[in-house]
Amino acid sequence: MSKLTVTIPDDLHQKIREELERQSITTSQFIEQAVTTFFEKPKGVSNMATRTLAFQVQARDLEHPRPKRNRLALC
Repeated sequence: MSKLTVTIPDDLHQKIREELERQSITTSQFIEQAVTTFFEKPKGVSNMATRTLAFQVQARDLEHPRPKRNRLALC
């Protein structure tokens, strides 16, 4: 077994602590799960969490589209 020390932001550390408590696991178990999941993903598949954005469009906007605007990238 090897040891690993990392520096992470306090807010991320708090999220990890909350997840450890929720799952009743140790930090080592959590990190092992996260790293294993990262490396088990097939190549080309994003290792980042995905998000879905849903919105409603009024019919009039489909019939007479508004002028094109700059797009905003969501990460």
